[in-house]
Amino acid sequence: MPFVLDASVALAWLLPDEASDAADTLAHRLPNDAAIVPAIWTLEIGNALLTAERRGRISRKERDRCHELMVAIDVVVDSPVPLAKLPDLVKLASEHEVTTYDAAYLLLARDRGLALATFDQRMSKASSKLHIGVLP
Repeated sequence: MPFVLDASVALAWLLPDEASDAADTLAHRLPNDAAIVPAIWTLEIGNALLTAERRGRISRKERDRCHELMVAIDVVVDSPVPLAKLPDLVKLASEHEVTTYDAAYLLLARDRGLALATFDQRMSKASSKLHIGVLP
C-alpha cells in the first residue's frame, strides 16, 4: 500500500549515524509500495545532505553518492501545495505545532488517506491526532 515518506526516514537510509532496523524495514517496502512525497521533499533532502557535509558528518563524495541513491529511489513527487490550500496548511502547522514544511507531509497523508513514514516524534504525535497511520 502506498505511503507518504518523510525526509527523516530517507535520511536514515543515507546517513550512517541515523541507520536503524526500522529504516531498513521501510526501505524493503519500496519495491511493492509507492512512496509519495510532497514537492518540498527534494529541497529538504538536498539541504539536509549539504548540512551534513558542512558539519563534517559526511564527505562531499558521500554527499554525491547520497544524491545518486536518492535519484534511484522510486518516489512519487506530489505537485506543490496550491495557494488555495495555504490556509489549511497553516492551520495544520499551527494546531499541531509543526512547521509548514512538516504540515505539507500531514496534508498529503490526510488528503490521500495514507500512512506517514516518519521518525520525527512531533510528526508522529500530530499524525495520531489527525488519525493518520504512522509507519514503521
